[in-house]
Amino acid sequence: MKRKFLKIISAIVAAASLSACVARKADTETLSELSVTTAYETYHPTDTMPTKISEIYGITDTTPAEIPETYHPTDTMPAETSEAAAEIPQVNETTAEQSENLFFTGVGMPTDFQPINGKLSEALLKSCLQNEDKNFVISPLSIKLALSMAAAGAETGSDTETQMLNALGYSSKEEMTEDCKRLIAELDREDGTITVSDSVWLSENFDNVYPEYLNGISENFKAENFTEDLTSDKFVNDINSWVKNKTNGLIPTIFSEPLDDLARMVLVNALYFNNEWEVPFSGVSSENIFHGVDGDVSTMFMHDTHTVDYAMGETFVSIALPYKDGSVMKLYLPTDRNRNIGDIISSMTNEQLAEAMDLSYNSTEVQISMPRFECEFNDSMVETLKSYAILEAFDPENANFGEMADISDCNLYISEVIHSAKIKCGEKGTEAAAVTAVIMQDNAALPIIESINFTADRPFMYEIESTSGETLFEGVVQSFN
Repeated sequence: MKRKFLKIISAIVAAASLSACVARKADTETLSELSVTTAYETYHPTDTMPTKISEIYGITDTTPAEIPETYHPTDTMPAETSEAAAEIPQVNETTAEQSENLFFTGVGMPTDFQPINGKLSEALLKSCLQNEDKNFVISPLSIKLALSMAAAGAETGSDTETQMLNALGYSSKEEMTEDCKRLIAELDREDGTITVSDSVWLSENFDNVYPEYLNGISENFKAENFTEDLTSDKFVNDINSWVKNKTNGLIPTIFSEPLDDLARMVLVNALYFNNEWEVPFSGVSSENIFHGVDGDVSTMFMHDTHTVDYAMGETFVSIALPYKDGSVMKLYLPTDRNRNIGDIISSMTNEQLAEAMDLSYNSTEVQISMPRFECEFNDSMVETLKSYAILEAFDPENANFGEMADISDCNLYISEVIHSAKIKCGEKGTEAAAVTAVIMQDNAALPIIESINFTADRPFMYEIESTSGETLFEGVVQSFN
């Protein structure tokens, strides 16, 4: 049951990250400079949620709910939002103005709004591509596991639970926890090729959390439990040490300073991937021209001829490069060389993108040429998640995490979701890691062809899939400037 107008007490949830590539200069054995950021729209705290959105989610209270501004853990007051004018599309047959950037101010909802309906990977990909000229890498799995830990504490039957489960692609909390438990058991490997780690960092001043919730998180997510002063330097050192250890040093930090004194809990997921190609690229690498969105740049390319899975669809041509453990990296190039992959993805709905990427592969010999690349990302995912209708969980007054803690005299809500990810791809294989932190506060098949060329000398998309088809990492390379 929604509890409104309660005193806002903060709680923190942290979950392991995913990234949009940050530009960096590599040495001659790694990579040239990559530029990375991610963009997401702002919203206005005084705007309200259109009734139409409430109807989509079956919310019986049709009174527009005021959406407060995001509260960042290091701020003492909510951060200011953009004052840019925005217009709201038609709601209940009335005329309303539309924003030039096609986003509702107030809830950050696209005018062509559609729920994620489990298409979290595609939704995140589309959101990151709002920065068309940038590279990025993110981990849909890390974000999913982090949000699932938070969703496990949502009140059964509440709007908070409904919206989070819908976005994550589950019909019930039981289905969610069982699937997460299965994924962790499948992916967390003793040989270190893939590791999945979770933890709960509880404020020493917060006694409201239910032991049943913590026990459930420990059982289903194998989460470690820590109790600390979240406002202390010791907490920053300890959680960063945990993150660094679980990502083998690839992501050394997740927090740069102590959290707000209203922080109550941090839920963290860390995902680490270190795999060699089933057939490594030969040592023959050379400088080639990459035709990026911001011009041609000379960078190091790997070249070889391998027998791999190949597919050509109406939108994408793709190859699947296998790792030793059976995981694969799929590379996607536009079938039409004159179209930019960012424009293609941005023009599609989540469902259309998923369908375009669902290709029929055949094993064939392919002459492969692709650049070495290295990307990293570290940013907030709050606005991205809000733009795909996870609304109640971020609302200080209406969030309902009644199965996480006793909220009779307070109200927990998600104040921040920090995602950090990094990937290195070279001749021998791929190393990648991601950390997500959720902070909660109080208040058709082709015939086999003898030889095919696949030259990724223009912007391309990639994703790393587990043996069961789970998307571990995904991203786009569009520039080497």
